[in-house]
Amino acid sequence: MPNANTFAKAAGAPSASMGASTGADFQFTDSQSTPVRLRLRLPPGSVNGSRPFRVKAGGRVQTPASAGTFLITLYHGDSATIGSNTVIEASTAREIATGDAAWYIEATLQTDATEEDLHGVGWSIVNSLLDAEAVIDNFPTSADPDAEIAFTLVGNFEESDADQFAICDYFEAEAL
Repeated sequence: MPNANTFAKAAGAPSASMGASTGADFQFTDSQSTPVRLRLRLPPGSVNGSRPFRVKAGGRVQTPASAGTFLITLYHGDSATIGSNTVIEASTAREIATGDAAWYIEATLQTDATEEDLHGVGWSIVNSLLDAEAVIDNFPTSADPDAEIAFTLVGNFEESDADQFAICDYFEAEAL
């Protein structure tokens, strides 16, 4: 549930069940009959003045009798071509024992209006295994705080299995 500081939420969350038998990266989508990628769009000017903000997402994973490995990645950008976006934070691939597990990913960011880039730290948890807070993986250089800034989420099951899936329950931004 969003708190009082939440200023943007991805439309369509919770997502559809994703990644069943892909064995490859997938962008989370909503659960409509014609799916649309979950995109977190920050309104123009909402993070100007070098104000820090937090982008966070969380969900769950289901695996069958044979354990699977799952990882989650937060990207700056909202291109349908995953490689056109910039990795902000990526979890380590974590084994999911039979059944359910939770995942969470977060980045605390700050814009630089002069350079139009993002700086910050990120961390994640998959199946109760923590990837400690560290400087974000890449510094996006096309993040004008006076324009819309967008983020997407990508999941990956390293093994292909028709009985595994992931759901994104929420994807939102908070003012700090």
